[in-house]
Amino acid sequence: MSLFGALAPLGEYFTVDRVPDEPSDPPLAELYAGHPTLLRYVHQVAASLHTDEPRVGASILVQGLAARLWSVVAACALLYDRMPDLAPATTWWAPRRNGGRLRLSPRPDLLDAPDLPDAPEPPSALDLPDAQILERSALPHHGQAVYHRVVETHLVGLVAAVQTHVKIPDALLWGNAASALVGSISVLVRARPDLETAGVRLVEDMFTRPALAGTGEPPTLNGFVRTSCCLYYRVPGGGLCGDCPLSRQPAG
Repeated sequence: MSLFGALAPLGEYFTVDRVPDEPSDPPLAELYAGHPTLLRYVHQVAASLHTDEPRVGASILVQGLAARLWSVVAACALLYDRMPDLAPATTWWAPRRNGGRLRLSPRPDLLDAPDLPDAPEPPSALDLPDAQILERSALPHHGQAVYHRVVETHLVGLVAAVQTHVKIPDALLWGNAASALVGSISVLVRARPDLETAGVRLVEDMFTRPALAGTGEPPTLNGFVRTSCCLYYRVPGGGLCGDCPLSRQPAG
């Protein structure tokens, strides 16, 4: 079973697909660099929610993509002590393609790896030359590696690119990233209760780092409340999210 194939049973957000040899949409690197397709995706998300507000579409787009990234990266780290190669230049995502799954270039070294043992036992020597091997002694919580792979490699560029198209606050988008992190780890822990301690420690670590510090509290899987609102209440019939800081839905 491949590295990514081993994640698929965990749920939709942990599933990674292959991208066609000649994809019709741009990779994430181009979206982060300002490709106009990103704005089209914002409008697609807004339309799917039956709203004409670009900021709502932008908010939910960021939260959705962030959840995909957190899910795949955290699961690889916590289950297999691996960092998946999700380089923006070779990773694709579109809200209406493949159910919104992450898609990668055909990479036999990652997608068709030798058999993995059942988690949680990590593989000791897999032939995955483009996947970084994490040393438990050096990275007991995988914090810096996960933060770099998700936040520094992807979310910093995504947030900046979205803000070139839509006027939307930093605090809201990073609050979305925080909410997506807590949600992703919660789903992972429900599927694998043995990972609860490691998952909570990873969440706690992420909330000490610059982009997520101050985005919500407590930094745990239960009772988390963010400090910003994602605007989902502006979706027809949306209401307030479970981690929303608002006590009641604003009028208008």
